[in-house]
Amino acid sequence: MFSIIRAKWLSKDLLKASISPGKPLGRVTGGWIADMIGLRKSLTLCEKTCTRRFKPRSEGYDGPIEIAGYQYVYSTCDGCRETAVKCHLFEPSERRR
Repeated sequence: MFSIIRAKWLSKDLLKASISPGKPLGRVTGGWIADMIGLRKSLTLCEKTCTRRFKPRSEGYDGPIEIAGYQYVYSTCDGCRETAVKCHLFEPSERRR
């Protein structure tokens, strides 16, 4: 038996490791979002369907947040796993000060 040990982590490898892989296949969307809310993670939800279902004030989130004057972020939706779509960013209230 052998293993490969990496001596050096590149910055792009560290960045890839920090990105959430998204909702696993077969997992209910509401449960996945509820877990992320429980961990107080930032959420990116698509404009089409997922943003309308999420109520940020009742969950203790601010949003949708504008970044540098832009209303949307292009990302993978945490709810429906659509890629490269216009999403709204929601952050927990205690993070924003």
